[in-house]
Amino acid sequence: MSRHRKPSAGLRSPARFWGSTAEFEPVEPVVPADDPSAMVGSLGPPPLGIHSEAGAHYLAAAYAKASSIAVALSAAAGLLADREP
Repeated sequence: MSRHRKPSAGLRSPARFWGSTAEFEPVEPVVPADDPSAMVGSLGPPPLGIHSEAGAHYLAAAYAKASSIAVALSAAAGLLADREP
């Protein structure tokens, strides 16, 4: 038999859980990176022996995909910075 949950004391308010929105600092616009794998690439090739070239390619593809998802989410939230000079 499964145990039943205790009845909750009521719904908890999001403000109680997350805190007041007055405490948050204003959000700065998101500027997409020109090369998402630049920082990790500056550390050198991945330590994969003879497979380091292929490994670097797949890691760069994963960083590019993660960057594109982050840019899409920031654009959907209206936080994407204008790229005009």
